[in-house]
Amino acid sequence: MLKSIFFATELLSTSNYPTLGDLRMAIITIMKELNKIIEMDNESPPATPTLIATAIVVKLEDYWHLLDKNSKIGAILDPSHKLITFSESELEMTRNEFFGVYKLYSEKYNLSFLSLEATSINSTSTRSYFKKSFQNHYNQSTSNNEFIKRYLEIPEEVNCLDWYSTRFKDPNYIVLSHMARDFFSIQATSVSSESAFSIAKHTLSPVRNRLDPEKARASLCLKSWIEAKIVSI
Repeated sequence: MLKSIFFATELLSTSNYPTLGDLRMAIITIMKELNKIIEMDNESPPATPTLIATAIVVKLEDYWHLLDKNSKIGAILDPSHKLITFSESELEMTRNEFFGVYKLYSEKYNLSFLSLEATSINSTSTRSYFKKSFQNHYNQSTSNNEFIKRYLEIPEEVNCLDWYSTRFKDPNYIVLSHMARDFFSIQATSVSSESAFSIAKHTLSPVRNRLDPEKARASLCLKSWIEAKIVSI
């Protein structure tokens, strides 16, 4: 029962940059596997694992309503996910929504629709555990726009930030790159930000508690930059 939750924790908490696609994939898989446990229980009253699984699913569904609505574009922009987290019944509406946003960005930057080559790479990461759950639902996109059609066809096992950083100045990818810049700024989880707040207690300690807000913020920022090798001392 806890296997998918274990892998979700590993994926979302240890990744350098967990994406909205990662989060969608993990939650959908967890709910799917827990619902199987619930459906298989014919006991009366329900067994303890069934009660636990039901409680988890109910809690996840509360969050899923908002997550599903606000994570679609960000998930599609992740080249390692694209459309795999959407069911057959959702594909047409989701594509149309993505096309609409893409068109708005094209008009904003006065750019035309261009073409993209996509390459499939076999997955050996923890993401592969969740992707298996969606292979039966995945369908290659059929779109009037060749650029979006070819982009959506095959997910790639790549780091999304590296993928876009190497293409940002390429005119073939500039619309998607500008979309990614905006949508990827939305955090998939709060793990990183919570870690930053936990670190603050070492900066603002009981014996060093008179730093003004700007100095405290600068100290935390500098620590983060040093650890990320953005600056060196």
